[in-house]
Amino acid sequence: MRIKLFAFFALPLLAFGQVRVGETGAYSSPVIGIEAIRVSGFLAPETINWQMAVIANGGSFSRNDSRAVNYFVTECKRAGIWTLIDRVNLFAGRNLNAALVPVKAALGTSTETNSNFVEADFNAAIGLTGNGSTKLLTPGVNANQTAQNDTSLFAWITNAGTAGTNRWIIGTLLASGCTLFHSSTNQTSARIHCGSPVNHASTGVGFVFGARTAAALQLARYNSSETTDTTASTSPANAAISVFSSGAAAYHSGALGAYGIGKGMDGTQRAALQAILLQTMTMLGRPTA
Repeated sequence: MRIKLFAFFALPLLAFGQVRVGETGAYSSPVIGIEAIRVSGFLAPETINWQMAVIANGGSFSRNDSRAVNYFVTECKRAGIWTLIDRVNLFAGRNLNAALVPVKAALGTSTETNSNFVEADFNAAIGLTGNGSTKLLTPGVNANQTAQNDTSLFAWITNAGTAGTNRWIIGTLLASGCTLFHSSTNQTSARIHCGSPVNHASTGVGFVFGARTAAALQLARYNSSETTDTTASTSPANAAISVFSSGAAAYHSGALGAYGIGKGMDGTQRAALQAILLQTMTMLGRPTA
């Protein structure tokens, strides 16, 4: 009797109203029950929450999108850094509405507030592309919601944007805010709760990370190398953090495959995040170098 019951539940079932296109799948209604296991394997609760939020926002996703999101979540947990990430968006999915749903939103709103991005700005193999002048996302996080001496901003750049310009990735313009940008002189520049940035040479595409890890220690990282300085921190500003911009004043002209806000992290944790994002971007078919 048990064998017969198992055989029944092992049948490939489709949920009512589910949309699936081809073997890779494009889902725009809930993937539930046995079909969720059949399609995606055993998913972390956070992955299922992301799927449901994407659907609720009018988005869709493929099996591979779910696998990539699930990989990111489970590997961050395995590395002990999931709790150090307060917000992260992998811009995963099949359309813009999906890309506006973060994988984790312990800080901020459940979806990004979109200013001027249109469907053509999203490409599953690139992420989301700015225009350097009017397009930005507002995650609903203020600088003073982040810890004065324990904060990080990070992103994966998939297109470096227009050379010779400051390309603002995430942050605020205020000196007491927090900012991560790719400078006109090809540097990853981070200014975390202070008025002076720390700079590290970069070519643009890849992992960028800026952090404040102590009252007199901030750092800028590009891929596997980083630079630190001892500029003292100040009390964080009550200013909204923007993505692809510093807040309607300076913008990013390139493309991002991911961004996040979190705690400062130590060297081992930063390296783990970089490696996990690298594999996640690879799974999504996005540029990694």
